[in-house]
Amino acid sequence: MTTTKYRGVSLRDGTTLQSSVTLDMEDYRDQAMNQLFLGVILDVIPSDADKNRSAFQTTDRKGYRHECTVFIVDDGQDGYLVLDNVAITPDAPIGLDDYQEKLPRGCSNLVDGEEFDINFAEVDPYDLDGDWCVIGFLGGRIDSPFVVRWWPHARNPFDPATSGIASNEASLVQVGRYFRRINGVETVINARGDIVVSTTLSGTALNLGGDPTRGRFSRIENPEVGGSVRINIKQSQTLELDFNPQQDGIGVLDAPDPSLPQTNPPQVDPEAEETGELPESTYMYISKDQADLYVPVSATIVSQDFILAKATNYVSVSTEDFIDLTATNKITFEAEKLYLGQAAEDSEEDPVLLGEKHRAWLRDDCLVLSPFGPLKLDPVPLLTPYDATQSVKSFVE
Repeated sequence: MTTTKYRGVSLRDGTTLQSSVTLDMEDYRDQAMNQLFLGVILDVIPSDADKNRSAFQTTDRKGYRHECTVFIVDDGQDGYLVLDNVAITPDAPIGLDDYQEKLPRGCSNLVDGEEFDINFAEVDPYDLDGDWCVIGFLGGRIDSPFVVRWWPHARNPFDPATSGIASNEASLVQVGRYFRRINGVETVINARGDIVVSTTLSGTALNLGGDPTRGRFSRIENPEVGGSVRINIKQSQTLELDFNPQQDGIGVLDAPDPSLPQTNPPQVDPEAEETGELPESTYMYISKDQADLYVPVSATIVSQDFILAKATNYVSVSTEDFIDLTATNKITFEAEKLYLGQAAEDSEEDPVLLGEKHRAWLRDDCLVLSPFGPLKLDPVPLLTPYDATQSVKSFVE
């Protein structure tokens, strides 16, 4: 490969690149491309772009694959090469049923924030901000390139690095971790198995040329955009949060599940019925019509302004031990029937209603759970904490 020539390369936005050190594909035409190339992505060509080869073959310009333009930096010889219509291969099977996509980043600037010369004059390709990849050739043909694998960027020693001092005991421990950042959303599974998902940096953009912060390239943060989380659940299904020990082979709704990792042959009877026993640890169950939260020790709701419990039928608050509802402003219960008190038959404490700077009226049916069972109170204004206490105590006595 001794020939060099001027080569015009048109990006998707119409920009034309030209380089006196860029080789033409014809220089490789008579060669069987059995080696892999290393390059940086200049431009991404989505599946419906006019330049996309798979889209150009259809009348409606709907392609089936994404492509990119790649600036080859290392082809095993001396010279640069620009490849068009390089197929972006997925990281997992994508057919008619399963599908995923994550498009790479093309070049826009240099890592120091400067705009790069479109003629590549005095430009170190390692300073380009595009993603790097390894290129192979289908059938060994130069005109059938595809992305074989992704390659780390030589100018990013921050995400994979420790403190930079190998002998320093204060170096960060990264062996055994899983780390992924997509559009600023970071997911980490550490060596202990802890899972951390953070949307703190979502909606941010690289601030090329800025000083790295918090172990990352400097970013332009936008606290008002991005980072929301929404999960849509099929109406016939449920959401569970369970702090109880996982049982061998037991899955959703405590039902045996042969697809889970478990002892083989299974140690669980698939016909076994539920015992009906309460869980030992905190458990939450949510369906489209119901939400249950079981807490064996303590559940606390604290608001600095307002707490509202509202139901079209009735609100029931009962306990065998103690319930504490605290608000600095107001607590409101709205229902046709209101139950307040203690359910324990041997309790010596009197039912108490408390409130500060608060006027309330008991409307419709009001039942106080007492050692003698539910007692109905006639509607009565509760003007102060003392009046409220005395009204309930006098009636119970």
